[in-house]
Order: sequence, then C-alpha cells, then structure tokens
Amino acid sequence: MIDFNPDTGFEVTETSDLRETIAGQWQNAFKENGKPLLNTDPETPQGQIIDSQVASVAQKDAEVLYLAQQFDPRTAEGRFQDALAKIYFLTRKPAINSSAVCTLTGRAGTQITAGAIIQSTVDDTQWALNEDVTITGNGTVQASFTCLTDGEVSAAQDTLTKIVTAVTGWDSVTNQTATLGQLEESQASFENRRYNSVALNSRGTTGSVYARVAQVNDVVSAYVTDNKTNVNKVVDGVTLKPHSLFCAVLGGNDSDIADAIYHSLSAGCDYNGNTSVNVTDEYTGAVETVTFTRPAAYPFYIKVTVQDDGNLPNDYVNTIKDAVFDNFYGNDTETKINNEPLLRIVMNSDVYASRFTPSILNAGIPQMLRVELSLDNKTFTDFIHVPIDKEPTLNKSDITVEV
Repeated sequence: MIDFNPDTGFEVTETSDLRETIAGQWQNAFKENGKPLLNTDPETPQGQIIDSQVASVAQKDAEVLYLAQQFDPRTAEGRFQDALAKIYFLTRKPAINSSAVCTLTGRAGTQITAGAIIQSTVDDTQWALNEDVTITGNGTVQASFTCLTDGEVSAAQDTLTKIVTAVTGWDSVTNQTATLGQLEESQASFENRRYNSVALNSRGTTGSVYARVAQVNDVVSAYVTDNKTNVNKVVDGVTLKPHSLFCAVLGGNDSDIADAIYHSLSAGCDYNGNTSVNVTDEYTGAVETVTFTRPAAYPFYIKVTVQDDGNLPNDYVNTIKDAVFDNFYGNDTETKINNEPLLRIVMNSDVYASRFTPSILNAGIPQMLRVELSLDNKTFTDFIHVPIDKEPTLNKSDITVEV
C-alpha cells in the first residue's frame, strides 16, 4: 500500500507489514463469534492466496513508485528522461564512435577514397577513412578514421596498421592514440549534461558556452573556464589571456564547435587554444576567428594488486581490467560513490585510485588489495589531477594486475 505525503512524496509499506495488514483483513472477513481466527500461515491454502495477493499489491506499489520517480530529473530514465530534457531543448546523444588520425604511406599521388578500411592488430576492430585523401610528394598523408564499432574502442599507438581495402600505391598505415567515443549517453551522463546546460538560452557566461558546445553533435566532453582579469592567468600550466575564454572540447566538428562558442559570447571576449576557425556573423557578415583547445592525450596506467587466496576466478585478470576500463569511461552504471554515479574521466578531473575499488569489488573480486595510478608506468600514486588541456586515456593493455 502507498501513502502520499506532499512534503516527502510517496511512501511504500514494507512487504512484511503489508502481509500482516492483508492477513488481518482476511481474518476479519472470516471472523465468527466463538471460533478461532483464520489461520493465515504461509503453508495453509489461504496463506498461499494471501502471499499471492501481497505480491500483486507490492508489484503495483513498485510500479507507482517508479512512475513517481520519473518526474524527478535526477532519477528519470528512458523516455521519461528524454521528455524532461526536451524542456531544455536537449536530446540524448547517440553512440559516438572512436576516431584516430593515421599516417598513410605510399607512392606520391595515390588517391584513397573515403570508406577505405584498416584494422587493429590488437582487437581486429575495423576503422573507415572519413574523407578522400591523396598521398603527398613526401610519400605520406595524415587522415582521420572512424571505428565501425560503437563506444569506447581504444587503439594504442601503432596498433592500426593492417590495410583491409587494398589500394595500389598505398603501402602502409599507422596511428597515434585514438580519441575514444562513447556508448549512447547513459542516464547519469545525460542528467549531468542537463544539469550543467540550464544556461543554454543565456549568453556571455561560461555556462552558456558549455551548454551550447556540449550539445554539438559528436561532442564527447567539454570543459570551459575564463580569465576575467586584465592580466595573464595560468591554470594547470595553460596561460589564459586577459578577458578571455578557454574551452577544451573532445569530439565534434571544428566548425560546429566554433559556431557554438561564437553564439555564446558577448563582444570583446578573447580566446585561447590550439584550434582556430573563422566564423561569419549571419547578420553583419563580419568574420571572426574563434579559437578553442583540442586536448592532447594524457595516457593513464593503472595497477591493481590482488591477493591469491585460492578463490580468484579463472578469468580474474580480464574481469578486473573490464571493471577498471568501464569505470574510467563511465560505463559502470551499477556502481555509485556517495550515491553519485560514476562519470567518464575528462579534462580538469581529480582522479582518486579509490574510485576504482567499488567497481572491482562489484565485479566479484573481494581479494583486491589496492589500486595505483601512474602517468609513466613507473611511478605510481593514489591521486592524479588531469589538466584542463589534456584528454585522459586508458587502454586495457595499460591496466596491469599483480598478485
């Protein structure tokens, strides 16, 4: 049974109390003067009917309670969450595939058409060329490839080296680290973006910039800050010019991002970054160069130490690696810390080794002793701060499990 309190919301009766109430109703219904009360023990026929009735009422209560939770942006999910987000003109981001910039080598003048396929030598994932390219006079050309598998598919340096689509004159290919995509935006990630996007219809604030940039197609994450002073300001080793904006963006199209930034700022604001795009004002025709940052890769190494007590699962190494990897990229939707969901580690994150502990334990590895973090695979620590201009990355091959 459900009670409604306008101050606290719905309150559901505990199952044990619910059975006691329903059993009492049965006893009252069959009560006769001078005769004992109806026996409602579970092993009796009437007790079994009562248990079935309790189960039906409890299921109904759970469904009503679930429905009530869908009106709260913090707990809504699925189509209910999509509907609430529509109020803010937001839509859930679909799966974003990983991408990688590769160096193609071969005979000068060789044309390679979009859609040409290369393959990883580690996990056999295939990656497609985004645009037509021609090998230049020095025998090489830089080109962008997109993974054909959804989600956070990693590709460590020099692992995309197998040519699947044979082209005469194209001899070899290799890659730097990949920009990892993401699966369809989770309930927690979507709510976090909605919460931080309430300034979408405003202008001239860092919140405005974040809101517009974050909803650009294929943008995985964004970080925005500014320098309101009239002197240089240094943040994480990055110098911000006076009265300027800093915006670091992972994923998305350069032109779309620049346009979102331009339409979020007021006149007179300067920019910082390593990527510049000319934006033409649709009203005045004025051309302004908008600058933002494409974060450089910031590779993580993670070491997990476990105790071999004879009860470790046969595939415990891969189980631990999967748990750590999913935690890092925000795919562990079951684990919460201080009742807050785990989100993907991005620019300007403070990463504590302890965040990975619950995920490993929930994966069925209670023998875990400690988790340590490193940026060079030599010196390990329990805390790392990710600078504002760096993209934290993790390959499963960089997760080690020691006994």
